[in-house]
Amino acid sequence: MPTHTSANRKRKSMWKEAPP
Repeated sequence: MPTHTSANRKRKSMWKEAPP
C-alpha cells in the first residue's frame, strides 16, 4: 500500500487538524 501520495498527505493533515 503506497502511503507516500500527495492526497494521503493532505488527508492526514486534515485529519490531524480535525480531532483537536
